[in-house]
Amino acid sequence: MIRLSVILILFPALLFGQSGELIPSFGNQGKLILDIDDLDNLVGLCSDDDENTIFFGNTSENLIGEYPYDIFIGKLNSSGELDQSFADQGIFRADFPSHSISSIEKAVYHSSGIYFIGKGRNPASSDSSKLFVGKLNLDGSLDLNFADNGYFTDSFLGAYNTPGSLIIDQENRIVFCGSTTDDQGTLVEYPLIGRLNLDGSPDLSFGTTGVIVWDYHQGVLIDYMHVNLTQDRHGEGLYLNEILEINNTYFLCGKYLLGAFSQVHYMSITKEGEMNPNFISPGPINFQIDPGYNNYITSSAFDGENIYLGMLTDGELYNGKQLLQKIDTNGVLSTLRVIEKEGQDLQTKFVKSWDNRIFIGGYDLSDENIGPGVHSDKFSFKGLDTNLEPLSGFNFHESITSNEDQGAEDLVLYDNHAILGGYANDLVGNNITDLVFMSFKMDEDVSIEEDKLMLQAYPNPCTEHLELSIPMNESNIRIINILGQEMSFTWEESRINCQSFPKGAYVLLLSGAIDEQLKFIVE
Repeated sequence: MIRLSVILILFPALLFGQSGELIPSFGNQGKLILDIDDLDNLVGLCSDDDENTIFFGNTSENLIGEYPYDIFIGKLNSSGELDQSFADQGIFRADFPSHSISSIEKAVYHSSGIYFIGKGRNPASSDSSKLFVGKLNLDGSLDLNFADNGYFTDSFLGAYNTPGSLIIDQENRIVFCGSTTDDQGTLVEYPLIGRLNLDGSPDLSFGTTGVIVWDYHQGVLIDYMHVNLTQDRHGEGLYLNEILEINNTYFLCGKYLLGAFSQVHYMSITKEGEMNPNFISPGPINFQIDPGYNNYITSSAFDGENIYLGMLTDGELYNGKQLLQKIDTNGVLSTLRVIEKEGQDLQTKFVKSWDNRIFIGGYDLSDENIGPGVHSDKFSFKGLDTNLEPLSGFNFHESITSNEDQGAEDLVLYDNHAILGGYANDLVGNNITDLVFMSFKMDEDVSIEEDKLMLQAYPNPCTEHLELSIPMNESNIRIINILGQEMSFTWEESRINCQSFPKGAYVLLLSGAIDEQLKFIVE
């Protein structure tokens, strides 16, 4: 039984700088608050062919202890109304089969249906997790002809499997990623890449089983089998949470958890299920923004030429700042854009590419409001050009409601408008959080702000030297390898001599007149 209510609240109209204004025909003066149950958490947004917005996330009653979360997928029309012909009053709500705690990680629209990936757990089954890929028909009903009564799942290497993301590729195949733990002895997480046909059956042309695992101890891809691999500690390993289709390959990224900290990592797989021979290195590339701390990829985007990774770290250098790393399709690190706001703790939740612009956003927390149970108090996003130069008019940091805890989770872009989705506390009785949506215009009249990124370095990758585009003092430069160790180097005017550096990835840290960092590769 779905408890569903739509709350329309009058807000003062907000202008989004020069980029556009709220569209009053959406919800109430451009805003909509949606209440499904006591605890409503938006995970993301996507859109269909008719510019309806598909939203998805997790919901639950407010109970003590571990919450019995359900997944939900809903549909809003351009006016901000729930599509009553979709599922049950506009909302599909369910648990994964035989699991009482369910969560969704990603949903994508396709002309044949809505495909999604998530996780099911049971509190009584310790240290176990099931990965599910499901499909809804376009009317919001579960497609019982997909896989096994609507869901594909497998034990893969063992009982503990973590979902990441999924896409529908240009050949109309479902590609998903995550991790799997071999519970026959290793208890270590291995990155998992799978491909299904649209009917939910494994695509046996991807490798030989439709599922591939990267054994990073041996440095090889294997078709998944229930076999023992290398001994290690449970919890460590590689987790994939993002997929991009790049020409005839799949770009995958996530984190490498090693002991007390995690590194960012990414890799490239051909559509035949082999390592991409044109990528900078076989296997995952690991690097750290803040060496020795936890580094995460939260979102990714591809603009047809370059890849953009939205990242977070809890380290001393960039904690509370939004990080956007640009790399090319061969895996070579390029510009890093650091976005910060004085007195604000910024969180990156989404990165989007649209019309030669890159949008990065999430939510802010004012330093003065930090306290127990408070995570955010403002929605935010920023627009950049493809060189990661800021665009004036696309710089938004605003409270959407008068509630204490609120923030944006995702953004979906259309030809002339956008929908921003997130959450807000609504403490009434047992109710805790509701969903919040806004619709606003996307204007074409934008310009580049004055605070351009001034520093570039080339060639990258380098073999002998790295040349900086502006004069710098040697005393303002530090170079750190991926293990967090500081490197000694020699300086030749604007050049750094790299001939003594071992092959690999490095971070160039600058301080003084400008504070920036650059990633570079030594071949």
